[in-house]
Amino acid sequence: MFLLERYLRRKEEELALVDEDQKDCGRFRLGAFTGIGDDEFDSIESMSAAVQHAVDRADEFYAGISDEASFRVEGTRLTYKSVFADGSANDSVHVDVYSRGHSRERAVIVVPHWNSAPGAYAAIGTVLSFAGFTAYVVTLPHHGSRGASDASRIANDFLNADLGVAIRSVRQSVCDIRSLISWISGKGAKQIHVVGVSLGSCIASLTTAFDPRVSKGCLLLTAGDFAETIWRGRATKHIRASIDGHIDLARLRQIWAILSPSNFVGRFRENRSRLLMISGKIDEVVPYDTASRFVDELRAAETSPEWLILPCGHYTLSYFPFSWLSLIRTIRFLRAD
Repeated sequence: MFLLERYLRRKEEELALVDEDQKDCGRFRLGAFTGIGDDEFDSIESMSAAVQHAVDRADEFYAGISDEASFRVEGTRLTYKSVFADGSANDSVHVDVYSRGHSRERAVIVVPHWNSAPGAYAAIGTVLSFAGFTAYVVTLPHHGSRGASDASRIANDFLNADLGVAIRSVRQSVCDIRSLISWISGKGAKQIHVVGVSLGSCIASLTTAFDPRVSKGCLLLTAGDFAETIWRGRATKHIRASIDGHIDLARLRQIWAILSPSNFVGRFRENRSRLLMISGKIDEVVPYDTASRFVDELRAAETSPEWLILPCGHYTLSYFPFSWLSLIRTIRFLRAD
């Protein structure tokens, strides 16, 4: 086991270095988050107060729904207008649909990881369709076709050293997915589940917490504290380097409180949500202890998630046999009564 762990840790570092030179988080800014074009906050205290106001009214914060008339289906591609539009390529939500002609009563929305490449989840969508689901793989804001035309695969516009950017991006993601849920429900879906990976698992968590139409949430490589994950994670050390010295972790938690599923664990109990979490024991992107703490918080709130712990890291979850073990467990969880 020691040799396996040493090998996996080496692969984790190799994979972490891929595209690292393309990560650009810019300089530290508080930024704005309540909408497009709002004035930037002038102090950590004023932004913290505004965020707390949003936390107290989180149902409203995550309640935006797109116009149903904007939905268009062309073959296996679904598009619709985002709740938050600013005249850019990011305005149009793109969803790849995987179905084998069976009933669309059982739907799974797949929320990819940060910096996921176009088509990266095609295999997962296909497998889910073979398992009897219609799978909807969402393109996150500022990713792929929603990014700037000259952008690299790295979605620097989704998450960077401007603290308001992350709030806008995650809020937009949740509202876009809730819009999709409304459309799917209108097409006859009786069971709607959400699967999220890494950053996508945070979005999936929040969607499950704030939308009672979601029956099950499957959260791969997840944690409940958004700020701590960014502060400590291997993939976001460039952001830590830019914001360190301007803000500490305690205040960053206040600024990003609206993004942390741990702050809304009671919602899972209220919605009777069923959760599956899958974690890597040597994960340095979403540190294992943060996932463990999230499980404890859920259990304290009388929500007992199923929890699969694998002896891999973050990136090596995609390696056999961990990829198959996680996929099989996910399908079993989604298909169970």
